[in-house]
Amino acid sequence: MKLYEILETLDVYTLNRFRKYTASPFFNEKEIVLQILDALLPILKRRRRNEAINLPTKLELWALLKLNLDYNDTQIRRACSDLSQLAQEFLLFCEFEKDKISIYRYQSQALFDHNLHKHFKSTLSNEDLKITGDSTQTPDVLLSNFLLENQKDAWLVRDMRRTQQTNITAAANALDIFYLAERLRMCCDVLNYQNVLKLPLELVGNEHIIALSESCEYAEIPVIKIYYTILKTLLKPNDQTHFDGLKAALRQHIIVVKPTQQREIYTFALNYCIRKINLGEVAFYQELFELYQYVLSNNYIFDNGKLPAWDYKNIVTLGLRLKEYTWVERFLYDYNDRLPDNFKENALNYNLAKLNFSIGKFGKVIDLLQVVEYQDIFYTLDSKALLVKTYFELSEWSVIEAQLESFRVFLVREKTVSETTRQQFLNFCRFTKKIIQFPNKKKLNVLLTELEQTTEVADRQWLRSKIT
Repeated sequence: MKLYEILETLDVYTLNRFRKYTASPFFNEKEIVLQILDALLPILKRRRRNEAINLPTKLELWALLKLNLDYNDTQIRRACSDLSQLAQEFLLFCEFEKDKISIYRYQSQALFDHNLHKHFKSTLSNEDLKITGDSTQTPDVLLSNFLLENQKDAWLVRDMRRTQQTNITAAANALDIFYLAERLRMCCDVLNYQNVLKLPLELVGNEHIIALSESCEYAEIPVIKIYYTILKTLLKPNDQTHFDGLKAALRQHIIVVKPTQQREIYTFALNYCIRKINLGEVAFYQELFELYQYVLSNNYIFDNGKLPAWDYKNIVTLGLRLKEYTWVERFLYDYNDRLPDNFKENALNYNLAKLNFSIGKFGKVIDLLQVVEYQDIFYTLDSKALLVKTYFELSEWSVIEAQLESFRVFLVREKTVSETTRQQFLNFCRFTKKIIQFPNKKKLNVLLTELEQTTEVADRQWLRSKIT
């Protein structure tokens, strides 16, 4: 039920606030809607405490209402739909409540529309202080700056003071800053998509945007400086001075963007290091590792307070590559609780298996992989490859051949695997099988040459080490 999907995302504090919201006749005039929420609240709170209790069916929910009426499917559906709509409006209210700048702006607009000039002037002054005191330079703040300046200009016109003073210049400047910051961000997104997905995207006028960003009027505005340096790393990836400039700009100015944007911005820096590593520049392993440590300690990598399971896995892989075994083990346990609930156990077991493989405890690897549930396709593929490598290290030749064939069949049949990824792991299986079959140095040398000339191969480094 859509209603349940929404309510299950609310913590106890927010559920209690929603109850007050629903009880207000200003927002809700239907008694049955409040009755449904009151029937659900105890169940929802018990589920928040991880108690094993199911949410009621429509028939069970009707019984909880104690209406002493025969079950009416249309009525219960309509009432649940009304409560669902009310919950969405409540979430909108909560978001708006957090946006103090917009509240002041809409308040001043309402006073302006009702010709309450004295109140408008007073509110505008308060709003001015609010925006000036807000250290962030997110799009909503920059846009609010422009709209505020525009409101001031409209007030001067209506107050017949245009001949004495005007606010057009300030409004135009605020609009320029908003536009330039957003346009730079879009340029960065387009170039990033082209790097990752090879999409045929293009924005015209980039040269003009870059020239504006370099002008003295805008070059030192923090949010513009951040996106400008990101853009330079994307346009000129071989010039490392731009990446060094990006790191410096982020450490100095990252506070000007809200937490929801901090992860997105630091991802550009992380991706720069990853691209360098993919080009064979091994010095960037340490650069990337230190960057991950920095974003972890400063909470820049979290998405709504959670560490994505993919980042968790990438950080472990990188730490193991640098032989930071003690750090990796501590990281696995310290940050496991920050993972989404449905990934915690799986991610811990899989990555502990990777750690034990790296330090040569192959028996533990098999035990850990046996309890990994394959929910995510990438965890599935990596787990199967890790199991093959483990049996190889244990010289379990009869077992490994069966594992390789099983893995090959899975890759051929699994429709959710992209063609590039499928080919990478099929080549992994093919090369592993040939290593086992080739008994002499001459054939292995030929195989090593073939490996280096093959573009799509998973676990290339491990294969190379086994051939060598």
